[in-house]
Amino acid sequence: MNQSQNAATQSDENIAMRPMKKLRILIVAGEPSSDHHGAAVVERIRAMAPNVEIVGMGGGALRDAGVTTIVDSETSGSIMGITEVLRHIPKILQSFNLLVAEVDRQKPDLAILIDFPDFNLRLAKKLAKRGVRVLYYISPQLWAWRSGRVKTMKRTVTKVAAIFPFEEGFYHRHNVDAEYVGHPFMSELPIS
Repeated sequence: MNQSQNAATQSDENIAMRPMKKLRILIVAGEPSSDHHGAAVVERIRAMAPNVEIVGMGGGALRDAGVTTIVDSETSGSIMGITEVLRHIPKILQSFNLLVAEVDRQKPDLAILIDFPDFNLRLAKKLAKRGVRVLYYISPQLWAWRSGRVKTMKRTVTKVAAIFPFEEGFYHRHNVDAEYVGHPFMSELPIS
């Protein structure tokens, strides 16, 4: 073996011996259906990267999938109706601030935001300011209402995992990176 081949082999061995940085992911699922869909995503991620560290906001399904929940969505998320929202504003703000503090502490490599648009779009702004890549799964139905929020998506979201085929085109027309991944219910429906 010549010197350059020997140096290349030693270099490869040195790279292989270096400890790999543990991948850190923040996941935010504020509603029961998001918790369920998020657990399926986490299981797929863990199949590809078993040592990944995943923390965030979720309920029982995400905890069962091995996510460390900083915020329990069963007590802090899934609030409906204006009077209920107003009554829970302090808890919502506390949950939001806990997640932002966790982002500052953990410095995740990626954030996966699932549905829960009023909360998650605000969080996406904070994540973008901190340089965290954001994958939005089950994105807001901007094509149906409040389409002006697509500007926020463009500034703050790295990629949209679209669940309807036409969403991919909608986001592309607005210069938002998106990819159609299919609807999560399709894998759960029995086909006879």
